[in-house]
Amino acid sequence: METQSKAQSYHPPVTVLDVPGVTANKPAEVVQPQDKATPAPSTFNKAPETISAGRGAVQAAFAYAGTVQAAETLTELPTLFKPIRYTDDELSWRYRSSTRSRVALELKGFTRDWQVHSPADIDDLLGMLAAELVNKYNHAKRDGIQTAEHQRRTAAAAKLAADYQVVADGHIQRHLLNKKFSGAEAQELLNMVAEGKTQFARQMAGDGIDIPAIHAALGTDYRTAADAWAEQATASGHCSFSYTPIENPEAPVSASGTSFNMSVQPGGKWILSVWTDSGWYPVQASPAARAAALQERAEIDRMRSVQARMKPYIGEVFADELQY
Repeated sequence: METQSKAQSYHPPVTVLDVPGVTANKPAEVVQPQDKATPAPSTFNKAPETISAGRGAVQAAFAYAGTVQAAETLTELPTLFKPIRYTDDELSWRYRSSTRSRVALELKGFTRDWQVHSPADIDDLLGMLAAELVNKYNHAKRDGIQTAEHQRRTAAAAKLAADYQVVADGHIQRHLLNKKFSGAEAQELLNMVAEGKTQFARQMAGDGIDIPAIHAALGTDYRTAADAWAEQATASGHCSFSYTPIENPEAPVSASGTSFNMSVQPGGKWILSVWTDSGWYPVQASPAARAAALQERAEIDRMRSVQARMKPYIGEVFADELQY
């Protein structure tokens, strides 16, 4: 009777443990068995002396489980175990602190029918829980890697398109330069640009000619640049560019029919198109993309014929090389 009364009135205090290896709080004391020989220690009885905070909670739990396993009287049982406290400078601390109460409540329901008679029962349940968490971690890491790779590819594709647009703009400005000046005069201005005399060349060229654009693309060819872009590309890409004739610099681009688009695909495929009244119309293509460009153009021509439309205006900057 005395033993029963003692068991009913026993309300052990609750101890909140610190993470092994984290010095923010002192570790809780464990009540050791009294007046008995200490039983053989379990493999979980003692946490390693140096352990990361990320695994400290589980190791500390198993250390207490070993003490519980060894206890044969109420006085030998340690104080109740509570979740580990983490310092507020740890990764994701704010998220964990805001969800801990909800998770703790769900765990009570989850473990209600799980009988625990030894540390092995704890290990089995933690193994199930750990598998779910490890897979969650795996998915999160996978998503992070895929996102980073997507961002890397997107940035690389954007740079390739931007680099090509510099070349295309330079080609257009050289075309305008050749229209405004004679061959000898245009070459003299190009020589000035090559020598770095851009300010003087701008004064000589006057309005309507973008000398810095010519300088940025000096020594490059739009075809060679398109080949290089298509060879480096790992996904489809494109960029658009346009010019306004010097005779009427205020005219909208759509009125002059001089908007262009360079689309590329991996494997050296590129198609140069001009904007018409109904969409992009292919005018040039790399050898690897020529068949596809001709097929696309034939379909556009067929539709224009059905609609009784005339052949679209190609413009004067890029020659039509896909006539059949």
